[in-house]
Order: sequence, then C-alpha cells, then structure tokens
Amino acid sequence: MVPGGLSGTEKTADCRGAGVTRQIEFSVIIPVYHGGKFLKEALTSLAGIDYSPALFEVIVAGSDDDEESRNMVQSLSAKSGLNVRYIGCSCSNRSKRLNTACAAAKGKVFAFTDDDCIMPMDWLKKLSSVFVYGDDIGVIGGMDELAGALTAFDISLDRTLHSFIGAGAVRSNKFFAGRFYPKLWNMAVPREVAFETALSFEGGRPHIFNEALDIHEDVELSDRIERLGRSIVSVPELRVLHYRDTTFHSFVKNNFIMARTCRTIGIHRFAHTISSILVISLSASALLSFFFLPFRLLMLGALGLYFSLLTGVALSGFFKTRKPLVLVLLPVLISSLHIARGTGYLFPLHGGALRGMAGDEK
Repeated sequence: MVPGGLSGTEKTADCRGAGVTRQIEFSVIIPVYHGGKFLKEALTSLAGIDYSPALFEVIVAGSDDDEESRNMVQSLSAKSGLNVRYIGCSCSNRSKRLNTACAAAKGKVFAFTDDDCIMPMDWLKKLSSVFVYGDDIGVIGGMDELAGALTAFDISLDRTLHSFIGAGAVRSNKFFAGRFYPKLWNMAVPREVAFETALSFEGGRPHIFNEALDIHEDVELSDRIERLGRSIVSVPELRVLHYRDTTFHSFVKNNFIMARTCRTIGIHRFAHTISSILVISLSASALLSFFFLPFRLLMLGALGLYFSLLTGVALSGFFKTRKPLVLVLLPVLISSLHIARGTGYLFPLHGGALRGMAGDEK
C-alpha cells in the first residue's frame, strides 16, 4: 500500500487532479512566512532527503511579489534537481496560500511544514511507513525540536512551548489537556481526506483550510477531520528541527489570538478554562485585597504557590542549560503565556471568523 491508501497510478478530475495521471506520493507544502535564510535551509534539507526524488514534490506558497523567495526556489531547483516550484498568491492570508497550493498539488498525501523548519533525511520515509499501516488515517502529526543558535531566549521559549505548565499540554498528547491536534510545521493529510473535508470549492480552489482564520487554521482542520470520523495519529518519532524566530511581543500577541480562536472553534477547552479561571480569580482577589484581609491572604498564597512552580521550572531549565538568563526568561515567558491565553479565551472571535465553518460546530 502507498500513502493515502491509493494504489498504483490514478486519475482524478477537476482541481482534485485535473485529469492528470498522478504518481507523486507526497506534496510537501511550505507557506512562506520567515523566508530568506530560513526558507533556504528548509529547501536544502528537502533536497538532501532520503526518498526517491520522483516520488515527491515541493510547493512553496508565497505572495506574488516575493521575488526573493521565487528566485531562491528557481535557483535551488536548477542546482539540486529538487522538484520544487513557487506558487504565488495575491493575498497575505496563510490559509488562502495553503489552499492555492493544495489546488496545484499532485501528491497522494499533502505534507505540511513551516519555512523555518529543517527536515531530517528520514522524514518522508517515516511518514510513508505510518500510512502503510493505517487505512482510516485522517491526519498525522509529529513533534519539533529546537534548531539553530541556542540563545537564552531561544532555549527559554522552546522550554516554554514544551513544558507541562507552558504550551506543552496542548502541543502534544503527553499531558492531560484534551485532544492532540497536529500543527502545520509537521503534519500530513491524505489528499482524499483533504478534499472530503473541504468547506467549499471556489473558482477551482478548495477551501481545505478555513480562510476566515488567521491563526490555528491547522488545528481547526484537524478538528474538522476528526469530527467526520477520521483518526488523528500522533507520531512522536516524526520530528523536524524548528527555529524559534520570534519576539516576545509576537509570542504574547499570537498566544492571545490562538486562545480566541480556540474559544471560537471549541477546542483545548480544559487548558484554556484553567488559565481563564486563574486570570479572573487572581484579578478579583487583587482588587478585593485592598478592602478585605482574607482576600489579600488568599492572593498572596496563590501567588506564592504559582511562583514556586515557576521557580522550579526555571531552576530545572538552568541546571540543564547552565544559562543564568534562563532563570529570568522562563518564568516571564510562561506567566505571559498564561495571561495571554487566559485573557484571550474570554474574548471569542465573531462574525467573519465563523463564516464557512462546517455544520455541527462544538
């Protein structure tokens, strides 16, 4: 059996295949966000991947006017022989770019990753092996590891994203925080499943990803796939190296928006509800503590326990990295994440964000 449960050579119609004979197993789709040196490293890693070049293609989805990325793709294709092409889109919305790329893709499986990721040589082999043993797979998700220069901020951010009291509870299925949902930086969806779950088809372009969402469109797609009876498969050994090319401001802003999106589409309820309860209760206790001594004691006790937990995580990070700045950055990042998530979850998205979403929303 080949990926996606499809055997041999198949023909399909319209944008699902345009009547073209398809023999490509994987379409690796990379939306451009960071570009530059990050995109170059991502493509270079794919050029050296241990998989038959005839069995996969790479599609870089960016803007029409991004000549730097377009030229990089063309240059690397000419030098390495990698089957890669650039698909330009006039919009800045990542979901629209992804949908445009999916419409042009020829593979039996859509494998997604970010342009700041480095794929190991056995990445596609591991993906292929998972599909061999599963016929009802809806979406596969792997893990990520820190890549690049290990600055104190990079390390602290990475540990925040993987800590059980940080985002680790919703990035993996190790901790009790609800369902596991694959992320775009390391996920794969069979072609037939992607088109089966598409919200609509417009002008030959499938709306596989919800174009009303600016973030967490990958999580919403996984949730939609699961609700249609397909399975979500976590593959911890399927890993990519991932740069942490962000700033503190972007980190807080994105987590606020992620929480609003989670509230809107009804996922990761447990973890976000806990964060929201903490934000509301501590804020209320802080206000009442000015007038009532019991609330002051309650607030001080709760904060003491919370900061003791943060201190424990910070000390663990310091002993493993021997970087003193981690002692400060880890508590700041984790507490900022809790505040951003807990506050954002109180303000669900409205209007356009719900447009086009499938039937019985949770």
